[in-house]
Amino acid sequence: MFCNVIINFATNKAIDKPFTYHLPDELKAKVGSRVKVSFGKGKNTKIGYLIEIFKEKELDFKVKSVLEVIDQEPILNKEQLNLINFLVEYYGSSYAAAIDVITPP
Repeated sequence: MFCNVIINFATNKAIDKPFTYHLPDELKAKVGSRVKVSFGKGKNTKIGYLIEIFKEKELDFKVKSVLEVIDQEPILNKEQLNLINFLVEYYGSSYAAAIDVITPP
């Protein structure tokens, strides 16, 4: 299984996009949940939002694995994820700003 994750508070345009990770079966993650992932070089970890899960995907690059699922139940529902995508695609918002608008403080 693979998934796409948006890194929380990604203010740099180069990292404000979905990143693909391997999703181990034992984690039981759901779309809309927050996850902890290894990001960048070294042992840096970041919190991200799981926005999509794939059964199979042909990749021409090596992917890291999701380290931990923070929320057992998703904090973003399908409507909120659709609204985030709309804000990004239609208004040119960053994912980080769109998620910040949708989620409570």
